[in-house]
Amino acid sequence: VLASLVASLPGDASASKPDSAVDLVALYKRIYKSFIEHIDGMDNGIEARDGKKNYEVPTTLSSRISALNPRWNEPGDSAEINRRFVAAMSLVGEELSEAVDFAVNSWWPARSLVAAAMDGASDVHPSRQILILSRACPWQSHLF
Repeated sequence: VLASLVASLPGDASASKPDSAVDLVALYKRIYKSFIEHIDGMDNGIEARDGKKNYEVPTTLSSRISALNPRWNEPGDSAEINRRFVAAMSLVGEELSEAVDFAVNSWWPARSLVAAAMDGASDVHPSRQILILSRACPWQSHLF
């Protein structure tokens, strides 16, 4: 499924897209951590933090989906519930498409810039603890 989503995304024709099994696993892990995991946790009642809850997150994908349910004092016949379910699926589909698009067309291309900086780190300093990126990019999540 992920491979077909990646292939269908618009993007720079000269940029490579992840297509090998290893690439798709890395991309899947990124999308799971940045998009799916918190929805899954919230849906299953798992708190994001242990201990005292310091603040409320007023809007999340889960809360927007929940808001599509009929209120306790609204009619909730099968047709209306189905209509709202379709709206919820559409909302999640758009959010997922945007998350995959970002991962493929922004996060993934940054990976090669970070790898190149890591490869050249010994030229910058013998400790290899200083990286110089060829341009600004989302680098933090690529250091592991």
